[in-house]
Amino acid sequence: MLSSKTNKIIVFLFFLAFLVIGLFIVDDYGVSTDEGAVRDREEEVYDFVMAENDLVYYHYTYHGTAFGLPLVVIEKALKLDDSRDVLLLRHFATFLLFYLATIFFYLICKNRFKSRGIGLLGVLFLILSPRIFAHSFYNIKDLVFLSFFIISIYTLTKYLGSNKILPIIVHAIVCGILIDIRAVGLIVPFFTFIFFIYKYAYLFSKSSNKKYNLLINFVIYSFALSFFVVLFWPILWENPGHILVVFEKLAHYPWPGQSLYLGQYYKGFEIPWHYSIVWISITTPVVYLITFLFGTFDVVKNIFKKTSLKLSSAERDDILFLLWFFMPLVMVIALHSSLYSGWRQLFFVYPALILLSLKGILFINEKLERQFAKKYKVSLLLLVIPIALSLISSAIFTVKNHPHQFVYFNPIGTKIIKDLESKFELDYWGLSYRSALEYILANDTSDNINIYVSFTPSGELNAYIIEKTERNRLNYVYDINQADYSLDNYRYNLNPDVCHNIFYTIKVQNNDIMKVCKLN
Repeated sequence: MLSSKTNKIIVFLFFLAFLVIGLFIVDDYGVSTDEGAVRDREEEVYDFVMAENDLVYYHYTYHGTAFGLPLVVIEKALKLDDSRDVLLLRHFATFLLFYLATIFFYLICKNRFKSRGIGLLGVLFLILSPRIFAHSFYNIKDLVFLSFFIISIYTLTKYLGSNKILPIIVHAIVCGILIDIRAVGLIVPFFTFIFFIYKYAYLFSKSSNKKYNLLINFVIYSFALSFFVVLFWPILWENPGHILVVFEKLAHYPWPGQSLYLGQYYKGFEIPWHYSIVWISITTPVVYLITFLFGTFDVVKNIFKKTSLKLSSAERDDILFLLWFFMPLVMVIALHSSLYSGWRQLFFVYPALILLSLKGILFINEKLERQFAKKYKVSLLLLVIPIALSLISSAIFTVKNHPHQFVYFNPIGTKIIKDLESKFELDYWGLSYRSALEYILANDTSDNINIYVSFTPSGELNAYIIEKTERNRLNYVYDINQADYSLDNYRYNLNPDVCHNIFYTIKVQNNDIMKVCKLN
């Protein structure tokens, strides 16, 4: 067994290595379709805060700006006037927040399972999930929400395990930011309320005077939460009642586009109930899914075996993880909420899947130890080998397909479902346009290059993260007959079939995600 000091050094080196790798590759990623609209909304709120204008109430305004607004402040303070610098600042901030969240996720895992090794394994599972890894560098909406959700769960566990005021206030602040990033973050205060009711009922049954302190603490949390939600969300300064409009709009978000699912196009509010379940099942490494099922079974079994109201901290955390994963999923299905572009709006439940997966690994290990009591190495290998192979496979995919890891499908997706590119959306956000544009610029020395793109928002936005001198050589045209090159990321299959000279392609798992045709 390694000493405690050695274990701490290993943990430190692990996180240092991840930070260095992340900072080294953060400039490799393209620009997602939403980044332009998100940045414009945040600048509008910035002008409102600086008393330079009034807020214009269109649907984007109801998205929180608790994370993006400070970035606009930094951008203005640093006088960043080039689009590349602005975008890179936002990508760096998104990754650094995710990096911070992985540290909190490690602490959640370590505290629950009383093991630094299990803590690191949990973080590895999170990092070596190719889609999550890629999104952590540019998805300023869903990955920022996931990151703060992790932090809020950590502060919740601290709040539940302490009667002091500081953990209560810290939890209220984090929950306030979480809700102000995305209103569905109210789920965490709901979790807090559930465990308050449970603990109050238990203390009441024991006629304990501690229930009064518990009630006072929850009242303090509630008032602090309300204060911070309003403080961090400028749209609520004029009228806190806008929060009700936010929930109404986001429950059935008026997204005008369509999503390709199982070979058919659906509007956001028309998707089948199984949409998110299928997407999670085909884009999560299979070992994670299998161990998750075992972990879920073990937690549910233990709940039904309970003969008393008293919960240990471990049992409490397991129930929390169960709620974390299943409650949002059930809510989306029951409310028939709008989902689109894969399952990225539900990314925040993924850490709970991993926590239940870790629980499943320990459950399987316990069963194997009983089965092979005298052959411990056999039981260890039966568990370690599949996990190691899964992690290695994910790592190889991530490196091989960099920076397009976001188009990952597991063997269920790639083997069972044939012709993936005609059944599911691949590069729906058009991030591969950056690689395509840079390839053209590297291989065409013309001072003026006419570009036609099939998906205009992404095709044009990705030019803004390219070096200015190179970017200025690009000229976008809207008539394909005037173009030197046409670029197609296969979204909606909008590009006319005029390609007789394929200049460049990008494939992931033998699926085309970008085609560049040389015209004229």
